[in-house]
Amino acid sequence: ARIREYAAFRHLRLSPEHTFTDPATSGTVIISKRKGGAKLMALLESGAIRHLIVLKMDRLGRDALDLQLAWRKFTEMGIVIHVIDLGGDSFSSDNPLSKFIVGLLALCAELEVERIRGRVQDVLDDKFKNGDRLGAIPFGWDTQGTGRFVTKRVGHEDVRREIMLLTPNPSEQVWVHRLIEGRFQERMGYHTLAARLNEAGVKTKLGRRWQKATVWKLLHNRQVKRLIYEQYPHLKTE
Repeated sequence: ARIREYAAFRHLRLSPEHTFTDPATSGTVIISKRKGGAKLMALLESGAIRHLIVLKMDRLGRDALDLQLAWRKFTEMGIVIHVIDLGGDSFSSDNPLSKFIVGLLALCAELEVERIRGRVQDVLDDKFKNGDRLGAIPFGWDTQGTGRFVTKRVGHEDVRREIMLLTPNPSEQVWVHRLIEGRFQERMGYHTLAARLNEAGVKTKLGRRWQKATVWKLLHNRQVKRLIYEQYPHLKTE
């Protein structure tokens, strides 16, 4: 909505096919490696558009250097860049002081990314302190205490946690092997594999129905890949 309002204010025309988003994608990922970002880069290089509107500066790059390189590349291509959210104001590269200002803004964007990263780490530390599990247990395995403990410094105190070990769940392992054989021997699709699990009444670890994306994620899990490597060395995987 804010981009549409800005475009209307600057008398710029927006078209749906020239609008790209990368939901839930971190600003630390280089723009050309994002799904929407890659499409945007191809469009810019084609010369089809002359203006680029972004909500925040960090959508253009992962750090100060990356931001400045992207800014320079776009401006050399003749693209006018518009950044909407700058503390309640907006900014565009057609400003005569843009080169100086973008250096400062890029540094601020990098500091903001580092601040967010720090907040994420604080949340992980709190989970560790409260005994919450970090990461999901894959279908086919359970966790078992080892009797060994690790101590981690969280804030101003040392927190002691037991080291947990993944152990095979026999009933679920049967289905893991069927999925491996179905996908990599019989070349069945993920949708078909999910349907078979649901028809058999097999639930995910969260007690939900299987989707093709859930099957894909399981078969690309590190534990399953190790299982394939050890017990199915002849199979050609993806």
